[in-house]
Amino acid sequence: MKFSFFECRLSHNMLLNQLGVAYFRFVQNNSVSDFFQ
Repeated sequence: MKFSFFECRLSHNMLLNQLGVAYFRFVQNNSVSDFFQ
């Protein structure tokens, strides 16, 4: 039980990290495009 719970938490954290990086890149690209326009 403990191992599966830890595994679930690890995959959940990895998913959150991927979403955070994608959101950061999306905001960065939008701000850069607005700056050049």
